[in-house]
Amino acid sequence: MDSVKNKSNLGEILIVDDDPSGLKFFSLSLQKDDYKVVTATNASLAKQAVRQRGIERFDCVLTDYRMPGENGIDLLNWIKAEDPCLATIIVTAEGEMNLVQDSMRGGAVDFLEKPVSRRTLEAAIAKAIEHTKKQRALESNDKGVRAVSRMNQIFEAVRAPEIESRLVYFSNPHHEIGGDFINVLPVGQQRYAFILGDVSGHDVRAAFVSAYFQGMVRGLLEKNSCIEEIVPLFNVLLNQEWSSLTGAKDTAKVPIMTSLAVFAGMLDLEAGTLSMLNCGIPQPFMLKKDGSILRASESNPPLGWFSYWNFARESRAVDDLLFLYVCTDGVQDYADSLGIDPLSLIYKLIEPGEKENSLKLADAGDDILVMRFSMDSDADLNDLSEPIIYEQYAGAEVGSIDKFQNVWRRSLQFVLPPTFDERMYDVLLCCREGVLNALTHGCENSQEKHCTLAVTYSKERARLRFRIDDPGHGHNFDVQQRIEQIKDFRGEQLGLTIISQLSDACSFDNQGSTVVFDFNVAKN
Repeated sequence: MDSVKNKSNLGEILIVDDDPSGLKFFSLSLQKDDYKVVTATNASLAKQAVRQRGIERFDCVLTDYRMPGENGIDLLNWIKAEDPCLATIIVTAEGEMNLVQDSMRGGAVDFLEKPVSRRTLEAAIAKAIEHTKKQRALESNDKGVRAVSRMNQIFEAVRAPEIESRLVYFSNPHHEIGGDFINVLPVGQQRYAFILGDVSGHDVRAAFVSAYFQGMVRGLLEKNSCIEEIVPLFNVLLNQEWSSLTGAKDTAKVPIMTSLAVFAGMLDLEAGTLSMLNCGIPQPFMLKKDGSILRASESNPPLGWFSYWNFARESRAVDDLLFLYVCTDGVQDYADSLGIDPLSLIYKLIEPGEKENSLKLADAGDDILVMRFSMDSDADLNDLSEPIIYEQYAGAEVGSIDKFQNVWRRSLQFVLPPTFDERMYDVLLCCREGVLNALTHGCENSQEKHCTLAVTYSKERARLRFRIDDPGHGHNFDVQQRIEQIKDFRGEQLGLTIISQLSDACSFDNQGSTVVFDFNVAKN
């Protein structure tokens, strides 16, 4: 047939029929077309032939339905269990059309109704052989994919047991290969590397880039290379390799085939420093011991975007830090789809028992990976507050306050027990007034000035804490004294008065440019 040009490269065809005349017709017709044929008169002998010769030698099975003992459907089921790629054709007698549905449901690629013409037989056989070849090629590719995936798993690991109790991470891959990975490696006395990555795509090329990068990092770190050298080296390597593959002379015009977003952190416990190199990963969060939240400031493009990018790193002391939070963009994307702050989702992902209660991770559109590391080995992790909201607003965004409030509401409902809904109105009113005050007075409605909202939650203490900071100079009066003098809610101090009256505790620092207020959360 035209669809199968070189029959000498084909495997064998197994023909099974208890009717001698039918068996002879099928066999001679196919042998005339130079096909290799093996025959059997029943299902038992067919199985024996397959076992003796090896099922991989066959490219097609043609079997009659009605035979003594096991019928054609029984043989089809056995073949599918042995090799799902091997195509099977069922031959039925005239008037047995009701068997077609069962044949196709069982996995038959075609059916023929007796009497079968030679032309019909040839077309069906060619089609079945092509099906087998395609399915086996796909199976071969899948095996290669799984092999690369196993290679990724070899490199992806936490290899620092001495600090493992201080590390919490959660991974939810959506694909077998590519995607997100994490490495925690000791690189000397009291020094540890944290590597989180997110490779674009989920094909074999993406998996290779992921495994190659992880292996390269591990090998070079063991040779005392530093992260600041490894990351730019890998970036240049990717661009140079892609340039040579595409034949482009101008690397700026080389299409981005695969990129790698990566966070590389180096923690030196002896020196008390944390060095971070962030390339395309959402900016990490840090929780300070005073309860305030910081966001890393330095950010570089993913590896593979620009060949000679001057990667900037960020370093800071860790003596005032409690936690470091890092996540891939799958967390940000899923949080956006839920209409919540990413920190609320992170809280659910890393808190024991929280994921099963409310998350539908199958709805996430991408791989999810999040890590939390405790900087203080002596901290009681069960008695600490966790960040659940951190937002920064420009003064000119005062008109978007309703949109901001909807995010706060959904985030709080996502994290807190349902019993807190009774106080939700008071919480949202206080938060709204505090942010409006910061945008209007502290930021002076300016696009260049920003205020921050940080919300933390302690499940153990049943406490919700809000902190609003703005860059203003505050008021020229004692805020608390003025609030105590006000009998009616009115004027410029209305927002601060509402916060004072409705919250369970509050304080005003820097003449009101920093507002902190608490709400108690009743436990379930």
